Amino acid sequence: MKETACDAPIAFETLVEYWLGELSPAETERIDEHIILCGACSAKLGEIVGLSKGVRAAFRKGDIHVILTPGFLDHLIRRGVRVRQYRCSRNGSVACSVGPEDELLVGRLEAPLSDVTRLDALSRRSCDEVEHRLCDIPFDARSGEVVVAPNLVRTRLLPSHSHVVRLVSVDGEAERLLGEYTLSHSAHG
Repeated sequence: MKETACDAPIAFETLVEYWLGELSPAETERIDEHIILCGACSAKLGEIVGLSKGVRAAFRKGDIHVILTPGFLDHLIRRGVRVRQYRCSRNGSVACSVGPEDELLVGRLEAPLSDVTRLDALSRRSCDEVEHRLCDIPFDARSGEVVVAPNLVRTRLLPSHSHVVRLVSVDGEAERLLGEYTLSHSAHG
């Protein structure tokens, strides 16, 4: 194995795709051979594996608030994650709750995203009145929706409340409200 710097390093994104099994068989074989011979790329892959384990553990415990792409949510559902999901139309509202068997809670917020380059989400719950801003969140413009997955551990502990999310298109200094969504949460039990 090479102990020196790599002459042809594999891009981080490609290593992530390799780890997730998203590459073609030919590309996978090429990277397999490279990793066996290259200590630098092998170490980088080891960091990705370690990071993925930590993220996966936090995600499975419901300890983090995340924005997912619809494709990634579909991937989780295919992998057997028990998801409770609610669709909310633009400027609409939906009644929601979370049960003890749920591993992931998501709100699917319909939005016109075709001309959006940067998207922020502003979030406020009636039970604490603190507004949080998530900047430059991931989205798939073609899907016409943003998938919000709140911290499941915290959500289970909250009383009944309204959670308002506003999606904002950001272009330089200018902001444009795309939609406001009210998730009316009923505490379980």
